[in-house]
Order: sequence, then structure tokens, then C-alpha cells
Amino acid sequence: MRALLQGAALGALRGADLELAPGRYVVLSSEREPLADLVAVLCGREPPRQGQVLVDGAAPAASPALRRRLAALLPDEALPPAKTVSQSLEKALAARGASSGAAASLLEDAGLARLAALAPAALGARATRSVALALALAHSSAELFALHEPLATLVSPSFVLAVCWPAMIPATCAPCPNRSRAASTSAGTFLSRGLRKRARRCSRLVQS
Repeated sequence: MRALLQGAALGALRGADLELAPGRYVVLSSEREPLADLVAVLCGREPPRQGQVLVDGAAPAASPALRRRLAALLPDEALPPAKTVSQSLEKALAARGASSGAAASLLEDAGLARLAALAPAALGARATRSVALALALAHSSAELFALHEPLATLVSPSFVLAVCWPAMIPATCAPCPNRSRAASTSAGTFLSRGLRKRARRCSRLVQS
């Protein structure tokens, strides 16, 4: 999968020109907002105000079929409405064609099983983003992962490192059963304002 941004602008993101071939990328910025807007246009949550964003030649914001092949994490996440976190994830996973009962193993793998019976509305921002990230990384057929600050305000950061980018995993991190599934088969964009040492291990470093 290839992503192309030409003069893309949204919010604080102004005139971004970027081409991403398959690989792992880090985009660094001194400000938070442009990175959030970059993820939003990459994954099709919002269309660019000007310019164009194409993923494999199609605009994500205009193609529901394409968006189903993308996985993203934005600063402000919300889970599908349901009585419990587990039921919320079942809804999201069913939309991907996953079998019933997959939510339990997803939460267990992420170290978030204790959240399963809680109401999504009862979760704080930290827990909600942790669940949203686990859901994104469990998208085994995704061809692009666009993750905004995946290591920030998370309940289980070691899980994030183990699943997201194997090349960045510290030796002390415990192995994860999903470690290679999400990270080795798809293109990825890892967006962060820090972690410069780990960033150098990516295919390309884009700094703004």
C-alpha cells in the first residue's frame, strides 16, 4: 500500500507533501495538532481542506471500502456504543468480519481484560485510548496503520511496543502473541513528538 499527500491541509496541518511506500515511519513535530490532523486525513476520518490524500490511488475520506483496510489511533477516541467494553469491541470486530467472541482474546492480549465488563462511558481517556489502540492493532487485514502518540497516556505501554513495532522493542519487554501479525505485514506510520532514538530504526524519519 502507498499513501500520497499533495498539498494536504486540515486544521494545523498546512500544505503537507508526503509519499509513503510500504515500511515503518516516524513523523516528529514540535506541535501536537499537525500530527493529529495528519492521522485524520491519512485514515479518512476527515477529508483535507485543500490538496489531496490518496491511499493506493483512492481518497480514504470518500471510500468506506478503503477505510475498512486502514487502522488508526487519534488523540480523542470513542468506542462504539454498547453496555460493556466487550460488547462494544464485538460490534467493531463484527464489522471487520471477525467471529463472535474475539473481543475477549483481544482484551486479554492487551492486558486490558479487567475493562471488559465496564461501560465504555465509564472509561477515562487513558483507558479508552488503550482499548482503541488494541482494536486498531488487532486489525489483521489492515494495510496501513496510522497511530498518533501510541505510547502516550496508555494503560499497558509494553503491549503497545510489543505489538506495534518489533524493531523498537526493548529487551525487557515480554513477548506478545500478536507481535508479528500487525507489525510485519503492513505499512505503518508511527507518529510521535519524541522517541527519537527508536525513530531512527524506522524505514524513514520525517521531521517537521
